[in-house]
Amino acid sequence: MGVGGLEKTKEDQNLMKSHFEKFVRDVLVSEGIQAIYEPIPFPIRMNGEEKPRVYLPDFVTSVFLNGKPVVLEVHSFVEIALAMKEKNKYKKKLKWEKAVEKEVYYVEKINEFRESYGTYVIIISSMPKSVIEGVLDLKIPVDEYWFLKYHKNPRKGNHYKVEKLSKHLYELKEKGEVKKKDDLLHTLLVKLKERDEIKNEEELLNIFNSKFIENVDKLEERRQKPLKEAYRGSEKRSAFKDASRKNV
Repeated sequence: MGVGGLEKTKEDQNLMKSHFEKFVRDVLVSEGIQAIYEPIPFPIRMNGEEKPRVYLPDFVTSVFLNGKPVVLEVHSFVEIALAMKEKNKYKKKLKWEKAVEKEVYYVEKINEFRESYGTYVIIISSMPKSVIEGVLDLKIPVDEYWFLKYHKNPRKGNHYKVEKLSKHLYELKEKGEVKKKDDLLHTLLVKLKERDEIKNEEELLNIFNSKFIENVDKLEERRQKPLKEAYRGSEKRSAFKDASRKNV
């Protein structure tokens, strides 16, 4: 695998893409579980195709179950939810067909990645498994499926239940084995070598190390700092304007 050809490491690529992913990251940190966020796009071959496609896992963790690294996939099947809410019959039909096609493809890619690289895959979703399997008319081929309800609360703010995810992760650690960072890196390299997908091991290790969630934390802090300073600056300007108006 020519790592440079697959991706160029940029700070922005290390940032979480959604609040749901940030929530999962924060609970992983609080539970003391090391994980790599979106390490690299893993080459996979769908249905015997000659040209490989790629699959980008969300969190590859240091927890091993049955000798396999646990991969957490944060996926809410948003397009299905939007299609369900659509009231216009014509738009609903189009959205529904597009959503089902997209999610069936997503499930197929997960299965191919899981089987090809020998990983223990867990989907974390705000959509119940029974609903998704009914919509897609197929069984979701993952090792576990954790449903986390999204709570809408005008007073406390919209949120997921920290306690529920913490309980899942605690039970995962109890039945599995939490390994060291170097063990996780070695396992990923071995799995890629088995498929002859490594061209530059040192470069690949640098990418993996840069994407451990503690490093993602630091990147987000650096990214947010100028935004916070700009916000504080705008607050001061606003306060100055208000004071000026009062003095006139």
